[in-house]
Amino acid sequence: MALPVFIIPESNLTSMSAKKAILSESFVKLAAFYIVCVLSLFFATYRFTLAIGQTTEVVKDSVVLLTDSMLLLSGIWIIGPRFRWTACLVIAVCVFFIYANLLYFRYWHDIIPFHTIISVKSYNGLVFQNVPGLIRCPDAVYLLFVCIPIAAYRLLFVRNIPPVKASHKAVVVTVIFLMFATAQILATNAIKNYIRTTENSNYTFLQALDNRFTMQSNRVCMWKASGLAMYSLVQVCHIPDYRKKVLAPDQRRVIESFINSRQSVGVSSAFSGNRNHNLILIIVESLNSGVIDARVNGVEVTPILNRLVRDHGTISCVDVVSQVKDGGSSDGQMIYNTGLLPINNGCAALIFGDNTFPSLVSSLKPSSAKEIIAEAGYIWNHDVTSESYGYDELIQKVGDSRYAEEHGHDAALFKRALDEIPKMPQPYLLEITSLSMHKPFMDKGASFHENLTELDGISAPLANYYRMTNYFDTQLGMFIDELKRMGLYDNTIIVIASDHNTEIEGVENSEDSPIVFMALNTGESMRIDRTVGQIDVFPTILDVMGCENMSWRGVGISMLDQENSSAVDADGNLIGRSSAMYDRLKAEAWDVSDLIIRSDYFSDPGIR
Repeated sequence: MALPVFIIPESNLTSMSAKKAILSESFVKLAAFYIVCVLSLFFATYRFTLAIGQTTEVVKDSVVLLTDSMLLLSGIWIIGPRFRWTACLVIAVCVFFIYANLLYFRYWHDIIPFHTIISVKSYNGLVFQNVPGLIRCPDAVYLLFVCIPIAAYRLLFVRNIPPVKASHKAVVVTVIFLMFATAQILATNAIKNYIRTTENSNYTFLQALDNRFTMQSNRVCMWKASGLAMYSLVQVCHIPDYRKKVLAPDQRRVIESFINSRQSVGVSSAFSGNRNHNLILIIVESLNSGVIDARVNGVEVTPILNRLVRDHGTISCVDVVSQVKDGGSSDGQMIYNTGLLPINNGCAALIFGDNTFPSLVSSLKPSSAKEIIAEAGYIWNHDVTSESYGYDELIQKVGDSRYAEEHGHDAALFKRALDEIPKMPQPYLLEITSLSMHKPFMDKGASFHENLTELDGISAPLANYYRMTNYFDTQLGMFIDELKRMGLYDNTIIVIASDHNTEIEGVENSEDSPIVFMALNTGESMRIDRTVGQIDVFPTILDVMGCENMSWRGVGISMLDQENSSAVDADGNLIGRSSAMYDRLKAEAWDVSDLIIRSDYFSDPGIR
C-alpha cells in the first residue's frame, strides 16, 4: 500500500519563508532599537558616575551599569508596538533625573534625597539662580543621550514592528534578568571582599547583601555600588523611614544614658554675670574661615571680623568642622538652636520640623525671642521650625523689600533688626540669618570695597565670594556700631557662626574648609586653636550665657573644655586630635541625635 504524499504548495513555502524573513528582520530591528536605547542610558549613567568621581573599577562598574540599563529598558520586548515610544520617555526621565543630580552634586557634593524632590519647601529662588553657573558645555552630551533613541525609533519604524512571540519574550527577558542578577551578585561580593580586607575578616555575603538594602548616609557611594535601578529601589523602600519611629526600650536607655553623661556640673564664674544678658545669634551664610585675615589687592576682606577676633571679651574658633547634611542651611540652624546633629538620611527640617525640640529659647528663657530671615518662611519649612524652636515671631521676606533691592539682603536684615530690638522686652534672644553670601555670591544690591571691583588671577566665583564676604563684614560692623550708639551693646552677647562651609570654584579643598565661631562681649578673651565641631556651639553658648546645671546640654561638648580637640564629620571621619575621653561620645552623638529626632523624644511630657 502506497503511503500518502503530502505536497506543500510552492506558494505556501514561499509565504512561510517570507514570514520568517519578515519576523527575522523585525527581531533584528527591535534588537537594534533596544541596543541603541540601552547604550544611551548606559553612557548617561556611566558619565554621571565618572563625574561624581565614583568609577574606579571600570569593568565591574561597567557591568553593573550596563545590566542595570538592560533591565530598565526590558519593557521594549514586552509591550506592544503602539506603546514602544515609552522607551524614549523612560530614557528622557532617567537622563533628566541623572542630570539634575549632577547639578545637585556640583553644588552639594551629594545626590538628591528622594523625599526632597517632591517637597516645594526645599526649593527657593537662590537654588535656581545657581543652575546657570553649574552647567558645563560638555553637558550637551546628555541631550544627545535622549535624541539618539528618538531618532532610532523613527528611522527603524519601531511602531510598525510586529509583536514579539510570547516564547521569545520569555527567553529574552529571562536572560536580561539573569544578567542583571549576576552583576548584582558580583557587586555584593565586591562589598563583602572590601569589608573583609578593611574592617571585618568574618564579614559574610548575606551581611553585604543586607548592607546594600540599608539606607546609607553616603548616597554617592551607594549609587556606585548599585546603579540606577537598585539605588532607586532602596531609596523608595526606605521612604517609610521618614515617618516618626517608636523607640525600643534599649534605644530609650541609650538616649537617657547619653543625655545624663552630658549634663553640666557648673560653668566658670567668669560668665555668671551674663545670665540676664541679651543674645543676638547671627548665622552667616557660607562663611569659610579662610577669609579671616585674608588680603586681596592690599585690602582686608573681613576687617571687622579680623578686629572682633582680637577684641577683649571675644571667644573665637576658626577651626570648626561643618556638620550639616541633607538639610544644608536648615541643618546648621537646627544645630545651633537645638544642640542636635542632622538625621542620618533626609532633611530634619522638612520631615520632623514640627517636633518638640529642646532649644536655646527653652534653655535661656528670654523675655522675648524673634527670628529674622530674608526669604519666605515656607522655604526649608522655616515657619514651622521657628515655632518648634520656641521663637515668638518669625520676621520673613525681608529680602523682598525695596531697601534690600537697593542696599542688599544683609543690609536689610540688620536694619530690620535695629528696628525690632528697641521693641523687644529684655533679656531677649534675636536670631538673624544672613543671605548675601549664598551662592552664586551675587547680591545685586550689595556694595563692597572699590579695590575688590577688579580682581585678576582668580576665578570669578572666588572674586564674587570675596566681594560678598566684604559686604557682609561691612554691614556687620555698621550694625555693631549702631548697637553701641543706641546704648544696647554692653549688656548683649553677640554670637557669629557660619551655617556651613561652601565650595568655591578655584579654591582647592574649599568644600572641606572649617567654619567660624565668635562670641563677642563675653567678659573673657579666648582664641581656641583646637579643632571642634559645629555641634559644640550650643553648649558653648550656654556656658558664655552663664547657664548652670542644665538638663539639656545638646549632644556636643563645650569648646571651653580643653579636652575637646576633634569632631566627627557627616561621613563619620574623626578630624582633629584624638581624645580617649571624647572620641566615642562624638561618634555616638550622631546616632543619638537621629533617634531623638525620629522619635520626637522630647514630646513626652515626662521627659520635658
